Amino acid sequence: MRSLRPNTLRAIREVLRAADREDLVKAVDSALRPKRAVTSARKVRRIKTAARRQKTSDIRDLVAARASGSCEACGSVHELQLDHFFGGSSRKALESVDTCWLLCAECHRQKTVNLPSPTVWLARFMIHAKSHGYTTAYGIADNRFRSLQLQGRD
Repeated sequence: MRSLRPNTLRAIREVLRAADREDLVKAVDSALRPKRAVTSARKVRRIKTAARRQKTSDIRDLVAARASGSCEACGSVHELQLDHFFGGSSRKALESVDTCWLLCAECHRQKTVNLPSPTVWLARFMIHAKSHGYTTAYGIADNRFRSLQLQGRD
């Protein structure tokens, strides 16, 4: 029964109930019940998700306090959003107060689509990181900046 889809098993269960075959209904119910490994994997995933959200919330609070309620790129105080400067698949490993900054919605949109260019945003972030003493974040941004210059993508 395990190879059948849950919707198919539910339909079979209803047919068996209509035929008054409670002995077989119990077997179908057992097949529909999540196994312990699946349940514990879901529990672990929920715990990890909650921890990741809490970490992001803590970072957001610290970054907002550092920014004093204004965009760290242009100074605007409207529609502020947390930006993980080094986004993408490596973001989780790099997510910290050092690598995040508070941007207004317009700056966040422009940074996301690389307007006017990626090197302009890298340069802005490097100034930001250096002014706060974030040497690791500055180094990562500087390496990417140099790489883009070597590729002629500035």
